[in-house]
Amino acid sequence: MTLFRTLVIREFRMSFPSRWSYAHFFFSTFSMIFILWYTSKSFVPNFEYLGKKVNYFEFVLSGEIYLLLPLVTISSLTRICRSLIYEKGLDLIILSPKSVAQALTHFFTAALSIELIRLSILYFSVSLFLPNLFLSPKAVSAFLLYLFALPCFLGFGFIACSVLIRFGRGQNVINSALSFLAILGGLYFPTTVLPEAVHQFLSHSSPFNLLLSISRQIIFLSIDLKQLIYPLTTLLIWNVLIFPISLFTLKKSVEAYRKKGAQVYLYQ
Repeated sequence: MTLFRTLVIREFRMSFPSRWSYAHFFFSTFSMIFILWYTSKSFVPNFEYLGKKVNYFEFVLSGEIYLLLPLVTISSLTRICRSLIYEKGLDLIILSPKSVAQALTHFFTAALSIELIRLSILYFSVSLFLPNLFLSPKAVSAFLLYLFALPCFLGFGFIACSVLIRFGRGQNVINSALSFLAILGGLYFPTTVLPEAVHQFLSHSSPFNLLLSISRQIIFLSIDLKQLIYPLTTLLIWNVLIFPISLFTLKKSVEAYRKKGAQVYLYQ
């Protein structure tokens, strides 16, 4: 618990190094909401989504909220891994009793606690504009989908860390790939506007698309458990496939890192 508290304090200080960073966070959050509000009013006030008229403002904000944790899972792990590599902390972890995956998970758990604070502030801010939508029990329950799919997104994060450990670079490529996956996941527009073959592929295979699609169906539509069986089964398959593969790739990357003669220190 002492280690976890230390890691949380470290993450908090990195996220908010000064009192001005608090003001910047609140300003950027409300600026994003303000821009999305007037953009939706100016260009696409309403459109049809899954047979129902949906406000574009609600559509995009739902994407920002429900994709935040999956994207943060991957980006936080890669940020932590990059920091450990350049600060030689990875060398110490390799010589410690814990595996690299366990150590990364501990660091990520601390980072996630800070991101949950960010998400709570964003969620509260959005709820001021749309209280009937985002303060409903079903909107809150949609976050449980993230916990269900967490092994999948942790796995993608570990694979991204494997790339960084193996090649010593790739952070920008990973960030660009995350942005691309978020867009294809339906963050800013429904994937039904894409060619039918692309839409079908994404809606049946992309975990980002599946998670966001289910979340939006929960908050915008009335669905029963039978309609959740297929997407939840697909997410479960992703969990079962990606997580073991990610542990394997991470292990192989660490072995390659050690063979390169990386500087290590004796673990006391």
